[in-house]
Amino acid sequence: MRPTAPARRRRLTFTAAAACLLTPLLTLHGEAPPAKPDPRLAKLTADLGGADRYRTFVSTDKPIYRPGEKVYVRAAILHAATNVPLTQNANPMVEILGPKGDVITSGLTGTENAVAGLAWEIPAGTPGGEYTIKVTHPYTGYTPGVRKFDVRAFRAPRLKSQIVFVRDGYGPGDAVSASVHVDRAEGGVPAGAKVTAVARIDGVEVHRAPTTIDAAGNASASFKLPANIARGEGTLAFLIEDGGVVETASKTLPILLQTLDLSI
Repeated sequence: MRPTAPARRRRLTFTAAAACLLTPLLTLHGEAPPAKPDPRLAKLTADLGGADRYRTFVSTDKPIYRPGEKVYVRAAILHAATNVPLTQNANPMVEILGPKGDVITSGLTGTENAVAGLAWEIPAGTPGGEYTIKVTHPYTGYTPGVRKFDVRAFRAPRLKSQIVFVRDGYGPGDAVSASVHVDRAEGGVPAGAKVTAVARIDGVEVHRAPTTIDAAGNASASFKLPANIARGEGTLAFLIEDGGVVETASKTLPILLQTLDLSI
């Protein structure tokens, strides 16, 4: 017996409704038809070196160096997605750029087990600042790597100094007396050197006076503390000028207050 026209219409209506219900279910279970690839994503992947690309990770043995020390550089070449090391050998270009972006030194190096190494001795007299190591791959086009490090010039102090206060502690309104003894690092005392004594209390300068180093290598300073002191954070500094060299000797002022600081 063939179905009547109303029955066929009901069957078609049911079939369409079932299809509407099954479509989100198929999507939830991952059975939906694959989406079309985004051309923008494909272009970005190509610009970055393709899906099967490698990145360069650069490191140094420490972040800060002095002139005369050696900078040890390590560059590892790993897959961008899986971090698997590069299996074949490569010849990356290593450049060291100065603080102004100029190339200090450069050269090709080789890799072993996906790692390239370099040692660069910082020449004497190299100015301080932030330097940059740049590792590129001119033959393979792998993603380059960059690492920054600092060079800081160091000079040993030419003067040895020691500050001594007459008393162990001072309160508001007290008279402070202190002396400083200075010796040259190579021996002898800088007799006649100009000295400026500067005292600061709670960030405010309360005393500044000139003095000189005597034949025994000593200089002294005396001043009165303010009557009202809030926190009692004080320092006494002696600025010593010896033959064009200016060095500073400083020490915390032993200020005693009958207050208690609470922090919650």
